[in-house]
Amino acid sequence: MPYPAYAVAMLSEPTQCARLVLVRHPGLAERYRSVALGRGEAELSRRGRQYTLTLMRSLTGVQVDRVFSPPVKHCQEVAEAFVRDRGLEVETDERLHDQALGEWEGHGWDDLGRRDEALVRDFFRDYGLVAPPSGETLADAVDRMLVWWNELVPSVDGKTVLLVAAAPILSGFTARLLGLSIRRAPALSLPAGAFGILDVYGDGAVIRTWHPLCLNEDVP
Repeated sequence: MPYPAYAVAMLSEPTQCARLVLVRHPGLAERYRSVALGRGEAELSRRGRQYTLTLMRSLTGVQVDRVFSPPVKHCQEVAEAFVRDRGLEVETDERLHDQALGEWEGHGWDDLGRRDEALVRDFFRDYGLVAPPSGETLADAVDRMLVWWNELVPSVDGKTVLLVAAAPILSGFTARLLGLSIRRAPALSLPAGAFGILDVYGDGAVIRTWHPLCLNEDVP
C-alpha cells in the first residue's frame, strides 16, 4: 500500500534551507536480521527489493537534487533505484556508515548477549553513549555524519537531498539536528522502508513528515 498522497503533496519547495529526505533501507534478508551489522554489508530480502519499488512510487512527487548513500550494498541498491530515471548519480561517503560495532560486527545479538552480557546491557541502557569493543558510540558516529552535513550545506541551500542509510545513524542524526539528546534517538527510529522529511535551517530543523508507513501493516 503506498503512502497517503498528502504525506508529500503538501510540501512546498524549500527556500533558505535544505530539505532532507531520510530513507531507511527496506528489510534485510533473514540471515542478517538478528546480526550486529554495524558498518557491514548486507542484502535486502526479496520482499525488501519489491518494496523498494513502492518506496520509489511514494516519493515520485518529491523533487530531489542529490542522492547519498554509505558505500554498502543494502543502501546503495535503494539509492540507485531512486536515481535510475532521474538523471542523477548516487554519491557515497564513508562518513554515512552506521555506527561501527567493532568486535561485535557479524555476530548474532543472542550470542553477544551471552558473551558480553553486562556490556550489551549497558549498550542499550545508555543508548548512544556506549561503544562495543574496538567500536564507536552512536554519538561519535553522528558527529562524523554532522561533519559531512556541515561540509555539504553551502552547496545545497534551497535544494533537496535524499539519503538512504541505516536506522540508528538516521535517528541519531535527526535527534541532533532537532537539538535533542542522543538518548532520544530511539523515538525517531524509522520503520524499514519508511522515510522522514526535514527542513534544515541555519539555526535548527523542522520535521515535515515522519515515517508515514508506521500504521501500514505491509511494511517489511
